[in-house]
Amino acid sequence: MHWKACAIDGPGGGGKSTLAAQLASVLGATVISMDSFLLPESKHRVSAIAKNYDLDRFFEEVTEPLLDNRDINYRVMDQATGALSAQMVNVPSGQKVIIEGVYSLELSFRDPYDFTIFVDAPKDALMSRAFSLEIGGKSWLDKWLEGEETYFLAQHPKLAATLVLDGTQPFPSTAQIMEKIEANFSEL
Repeated sequence: MHWKACAIDGPGGGGKSTLAAQLASVLGATVISMDSFLLPESKHRVSAIAKNYDLDRFFEEVTEPLLDNRDINYRVMDQATGALSAQMVNVPSGQKVIIEGVYSLELSFRDPYDFTIFVDAPKDALMSRAFSLEIGGKSWLDKWLEGEETYFLAQHPKLAATLVLDGTQPFPSTAQIMEKIEANFSEL
């Protein structure tokens, strides 16, 4: 299957980063984490969805270049300082890209993806993992849970995904995942 960009979305603690690393190592892709587009707390927006992410910057620095077949040049937000790195990360045009993180299937980002994966997990499993996801002195529950739930209900990224995987189970091999994606496309 020929592809250039995919997204892996799902709730915090579901296993998105693990899956992205697995796919990238086998498929020779570059992973771009949505966490690179976090906003410092002082700049959070008044929004129910993604109030702590700079979605405009993601669109300009990643989505538009993907749509236009240009190099991707983006800056990483340092979570410790709340400042953007002065140095740009460059991903050459034509390099396979995996966008990993919650909000990667936000409605305005979906067009450039050749396929998408939603990593899901039962609420109780996510809650037990949430206590280990401490960022900046606040737990994932305090910082992001409400926004994620609002996003999932409003934009239905799980329904838009090419493939849904259970994050509580070992992930299939990369070859098996790609076979499932191709099978899903052939059913359309």
